[in-house]
Amino acid sequence: CEPAPDARVIVGQPAERNGHGFFNIWTSFPARSARETAVAPVPPLHVSKFTIDAAISANLSMSVTSRLSFEANREVGGAISVFISPEMHVSGAVLDGEPAEVLQSNAALPNTPLGSHEVEFLVVPPHPVSAGKHELEIRHEGRVIAETADHIYFVGARGVWYPQFGDEQADFDITYRYRKRLEVVTTGDGVENRVDGDSRITRAVTAAPIRFAGFNLGDYARVKVTRG
Repeated sequence: CEPAPDARVIVGQPAERNGHGFFNIWTSFPARSARETAVAPVPPLHVSKFTIDAAISANLSMSVTSRLSFEANREVGGAISVFISPEMHVSGAVLDGEPAEVLQSNAALPNTPLGSHEVEFLVVPPHPVSAGKHELEIRHEGRVIAETADHIYFVGARGVWYPQFGDEQADFDITYRYRKRLEVVTTGDGVENRVDGDSRITRAVTAAPIRFAGFNLGDYARVKVTRG
């Protein structure tokens, strides 16, 4: 397994549950090199941009395709560690146009580069990842939105509802498709907000790299303010 940015040792085995493969992690801890060195190791992979297409259904479940544009600073010969909310199931991955195997854990990790209780899954490339630029497409679905009796929507897993390698800054281009009577308030500058049949489509793009991208869903009133 290719070490994560903090050079972690991960011990476990592939397993299967309800027809889904996952990697059953027994233990995870920083490697000796990470514990003993005073200088943090350079992450082997760095994401420069997330392109996310998220569909929110009437029952508030999400079906998402996340594309991670990343650069490898050296050849990566093993599996790639990726983190995501435990509420999300990863159904597939494609690396540079070729299918890649996914092994997903069912256990949340308390000490990860993101600092929250997300799960770690492994993407096994069909061949070693060469140094340079690449694109990893990950398909995932699950429920991270809850609705109260007063029709207030709460979005959990704000920083890990999409897959990521670790704590890093990147550009975001996010498109949401959801019920037209609602509104999404999201990170970034709004570049599109239109109705298509029974759905509303909202797209936002960040003007500069940021660390995390979140959103809120609700029955909001939209107000336009003009200055000058």
